Amino acid sequence: MIQHSITPETDLVARDLALLVQIANNYVGNSITIHKDGHQVNAKSILGMFALKIEKGQCLMLSVDGRESNQVVTAIEKFFSNLKYSETM
Repeated sequence: MIQHSITPETDLVARDLALLVQIANNYVGNSITIHKDGHQVNAKSILGMFALKIEKGQCLMLSVDGRESNQVVTAIEKFFSNLKYSETM
């Protein structure tokens, strides 16, 4: 299992959450959980992700278990990096 901390540099809106869930669902054999303020949700669940209300500057903990754990972390880091870039455009 890999645990990785992420701090978004922008609020996540519905479109962003849907894309994040889509990325997570690309990794079928992996368990992907996001923890925030004592709550945890399956990153493959759009309803769970909406319930987290991810906002700029909040510390998130990503937990990934499975054969492709490193690829999952890389893909999700890239997602958050691209959000930061698209906000500045």
